[in-house]
Formats: sequence, structure tokens, C-alpha cells
Amino acid sequence: MRPFEILLISLLALAAVILSAGKLRVRFSRRVLAVAFGVLVLHVWIEGPHWQMGPAYLAFLLLGASLLVRARLGRRLLAGISLLSLMAAVALCSALPMFKLPTPTGPHPVATTIFSVTDPNRLEDAVHDGSKREMVVQAWYPTREARGKLAPYRRWAETTLASSYQRFVWTHAYLNGEVSTSGAPFPVLIFEPAMYNRRTAYGFLVEEFASLGYVVFAIDHPYNTGPVELASGKVLGVPPATITDNLGSIDVEGFYKRVEPELEKQTADTTFLLDTLARWNSDPSSLFYRQLDLNRIGAIGHSLGGSVAAEVAARDPRIHAVFDMSGPLFGRARKKGSAATLFFMTEHISFFDSTALAKMSPNVRVGSEIDMTVINEALAMISRQGGYYAELPTENHSIFSDRGLFSQWTRFAGEDPAVTRRMHDAITRYAVAFFQQTLEGRPSPLLKEEPSPLTGVTFRAVPPPSSSPPA
Repeated sequence: MRPFEILLISLLALAAVILSAGKLRVRFSRRVLAVAFGVLVLHVWIEGPHWQMGPAYLAFLLLGASLLVRARLGRRLLAGISLLSLMAAVALCSALPMFKLPTPTGPHPVATTIFSVTDPNRLEDAVHDGSKREMVVQAWYPTREARGKLAPYRRWAETTLASSYQRFVWTHAYLNGEVSTSGAPFPVLIFEPAMYNRRTAYGFLVEEFASLGYVVFAIDHPYNTGPVELASGKVLGVPPATITDNLGSIDVEGFYKRVEPELEKQTADTTFLLDTLARWNSDPSSLFYRQLDLNRIGAIGHSLGGSVAAEVAARDPRIHAVFDMSGPLFGRARKKGSAATLFFMTEHISFFDSTALAKMSPNVRVGSEIDMTVINEALAMISRQGGYYAELPTENHSIFSDRGLFSQWTRFAGEDPAVTRRMHDAITRYAVAFFQQTLEGRPSPLLKEEPSPLTGVTFRAVPPPSSSPPA
């Protein structure tokens, strides 16, 4: 809990405990509540209100009302209900706290800004009103100085009722800061979120890269990610998870065919973004004028986002390196590979023989077959063209996102907090080493160490076929 939240709850609890029929104590409670009101104002102004503190706000109202009640029993009843409300507030704030992203370790302060970009050559096929395909892009980048307003974790319109508190979770990125000129032009990373996830869900990773001197562009693909706010103010909600429905009614190839239309759409989105970056880099009115090194572009993605990153690289030579976090290879990347260097990182996937698969329900069986196919094909491609493979010692597919930071309770975070910290450290260290080596020409000892020095991580490095053996 944050300082004013702790102070407010403590003052309200004190007022509830001392409230009694005695005149002196009623006066004292009134003074405590007056101080609590000031703390409440500071909490709302500085920290921001959120639903987890709702029971505490109710307790303040109940205690205020109790001062108007003359009957001793009535005051005690309201004070008791207030204490229960305060206990509920503490429980809710513990279950889903106002979490913190890890502090970036690089030398640059970080800024962020949000753009809406529209492809004039494509219609939005999810609606039939003649509108053009629009995407929302958020950039994280090195900024000149650490000053100004910190950006919220998510914009208000891009939260649900449950996640609305994240509007008041502050990141380490300054909102709309100027791009640093120290070290420019900077290498570029395109970040692709997972299916049904969003661009803001990977703060632990994007802020770190920006602090190390990268410009990261994370893209929301409307009607697949959400909630997302378009330039018009229209907010698209969380889309239904239809792609993964009823897997038992199809086979592995049927799943790949089901995903391909969305893959094509997102690949086209990202290609258009690359074209847009080229325009921004040559436009004197752009924030990124001459700040982007478009000869050093990498792509990083999670789940379907990893698939999109690999597919864009297979089609567009502007992408030189791909860090794929558990994303199946589709399309051209699956069939032919690409010239870009690939690092495929995955959570632990269990392999089953035909006997074990036959005992599973149809949905679970096909899901397992898809998982095994993904791993086998990624390993086969790396064996053919070279690259890197790592497996994390967790079965949690969401470990690549910020979700594990949301709570200390595994039920809400999806993983034990200590495991999350270790896995995020492994993801960050390998991703940073990979892009520093492939985009900056800075060889990393970490990418040569087999077995991995990180506990529980399986790592494999395969040189490209054309590489000569060391002397």
C-alpha cells in the first residue's frame, strides 16, 4: 500500500476504535476525522483513487455519520462496520496492489508517447463503414532529462472496471518527453503483444530497453487487442477469444489455418508501421526526426505477437533480429524461415506420447499437439539456419508479460512473485544480450554459455550454417 493509503486507513481505524459515547472522545474522533479528510484529499490528488480503497472511503462516510448519532449503540455499530470496511480495504489492496514496475537499469531516463496511425490503402474489415485500418502505437525512448509528468500504466479509456486502478499506477516513463540526442540515432525495436493482450502489458521489458538506448514501438492491433482507444475517442473493448475456441473440433493444421487471416492483418499493420517510421525519421516536424537508426531494427513479440514478429522478418529485410517469446511460426516464416537471426524463448512445454494424448479430452489433446508442434518446428528451424533457443522453468505462458507483478497472490498474478522476478530477469538478460549482439555488434558472453548460468533455464546456441568453426 502507498503512504497516504496507509495513513488514511490508520487514522480511520483510530477514529473507529476511540469513538464512544463519551463527549471528550467524540470530540477527539471528530478531530481525527478532520485530519483523515485532509489525508483523503492528498491521497486522491497525489496517489489517485481506486476501487480497492472503496471500503475505506465508505468507512470515512460511516464514521462521519456516526458523529451525528446520539445513541451510544448506534455509534458503536457504525464504528464496527467501519472497522470491517477498513479490513476489506486492506485485503483488496493486498490482493491487487498499486504495483510497481522494476526500475530500469540503463543510463537514459525514459519517456513515452502514443500515436494513432492509419493505413490509407486498407479498409478495416472488422466493421463495414468504409473506415481505413487504424492502429495505436506507443513509443518508449531515451529522453533528454528526467522531468515532467510520469505516464500512467494505462490510459483511463483503455482499462476495464477491474483494471481501472492501473490508471493511477505510475510508470518510470515521462509523458511526451523529448527524444535524447545523446547516442542518437538509436536502434529500433518493434514490439508485438500477445493475442487479446495489449501494448502496455510489457512495461518491465520496454522501459529497460528504452533506458539502454533503444526506441521501442509497441503496436495495438484493433479488434484483436483491447481495450484500445482510437484517435476519434472510440474505445474498442476486449475482443472475444474465438481463435482458441473448440480446438477439439479441428486438428493442428486447422488451427494454423484459423490463425492465418489475423496473422496477415497484423503483419500488414507492422509493415505499414515500418514505412511510417521511415517517414517520421525524415520529417523535420516529427518527434523522431533523425533519431531512428533504421539500419538496426529488431522485432520482439509474445505468443501471436512473436509469430507476427517472425513473419514480418521473413517478408521484410528491414528486420534483422527477432526475439520470439513463445509464438508459433506461421506462413512464410514456418515454411522458409528468414534471414533475420531468431531467438526463440518458451515456457516449459510437456511432451506426451500417443497413449497419453489418446486419454485427453479433444480440446486438451489438440492444444498439447499444437504446443509440441510449435517447439519442434522452432528447434528444427534454429538447427537449419542457426539462432538461439531458451526454455524457462515455468509452465506459465503469461510470464512474458507484466501480469506476475500485479499481485503477491498466485491466483491473481498467475505465478509466485519470486518466480516472476527470476523469470523476468532471465527474459530481460537474454533479450538485451541478443539485441546488443545482433543490432549493436556487441558480442555477449551470455549467448555462448551452455548450459545457461541462470538457474533452471535451458539454453542452446546454434551458429548459422555458413559460419566457420573457431580456429
